[in-house]
Order: sequence, then structure tokens, then C-alpha cells
Amino acid sequence: MLDNLDLRILELLVKNPRITVSEIARELNISRQTTRQRIEKINRSGIIKGFFPVFDTEKLGGILVLIMFASETRVTEKLSQAMVWEIYLTTNSNPNTIVLGRIFSLEDLKKLVSLMEQIDPKAEIRIVSSIETNFDAKEAIIASGLSNITCETCGERIRGKPYTYTYRNTTHYFCCPVCRDTFIKKTTK
Repeated sequence: MLDNLDLRILELLVKNPRITVSEIARELNISRQTTRQRIEKINRSGIIKGFFPVFDTEKLGGILVLIMFASETRVTEKLSQAMVWEIYLTTNSNPNTIVLGRIFSLEDLKKLVSLMEQIDPKAEIRIVSSIETNFDAKEAIIASGLSNITCETCGERIRGKPYTYTYRNTTHYFCCPVCRDTFIKKTTK
């Protein structure tokens, strides 16, 4: 389970995957040895699967598409060869597969939809296009239940998406808006 220090380390790694252990230690006011041990623990837990480039989508061009796919067929292996960045499989829902990819032309979109139709001709396909994404990895980890983060006001374990407040360059996590507001009142007096 992750604690608040682990999440702060992850936050720095998300902002800058090339940050050094020394820089993290200095930023969080902890020793390099503690920082190194924490990063190794996070790596061993499997939470970090790798460090990936973050693309400047404006310079890259194209359109980010979200395709919702309802199918009885497992599509992950076949779609992983296409212009797909991520595939999410869901349970007990329709659609049961969500595909995130980037297309550069209408022809690309046609190819992707055609591939999905080949996988399952009866599948229901819905396409949503987007220009920008906003994903907070830390909040997703907390909401997933993989962490053991407690509310900074009441001390209860946070379940689901946390309420946050950033104060003096530190993000604080709360279980509910009442706890967050209580914290804000105390810090702004």
C-alpha cells in the first residue's frame, strides 16, 4: 500500500520522469537513501510499469479518439497492432472495451473502425473525439484502492476519488468536501 510520501514521490515522477533521486530527496526534505528505497518499493509493487514519453499533442497533430466498443470478442491482441495507445476492458457494462488512440486522417479512422468490425461484425461501435486529455495518475491510484491514504483532516482512509487542495505547492487529500473545507479554513486564518 502507498502512503502520502509515496504519492508525493509519484507526483514528482509524473511531472518529470527524469528527475534524479537527489532532486526528489531535496524537494521532499528526506534522505536520498529513503527516496531510493521508496522508489524501489514502488517499482517492486508493480505500480510503475515504465517511464514513457509524454507527447506534445499540438505538435504531434492528429485527433485523439475515444472509441467505445461493445463486443463478445476479446480485442486487445488484435487492436494493439493498430494506432491504439491504450485499451481498457470493463466488466458488467456495455460497452465493455474502451480504446484510446490518435488518428491523423479520416482514412486512419476508417481503418481502425474496419479492424474493429473484422474482429466482431456484430459489435456496437461508438466514436468520441477529443482534442485534450486531463489525467491525474495520483488520483487514479487513490481511487483504485491500491493506496492506503488517509484524510488529512479526520484521518479516515480515502475511498474513491479524493478531494484535493493545493497549499504551498503541496497537494493535500481529503475524504469529503467538509474535511477539505475545514482544512482550508484552518490554513487561511
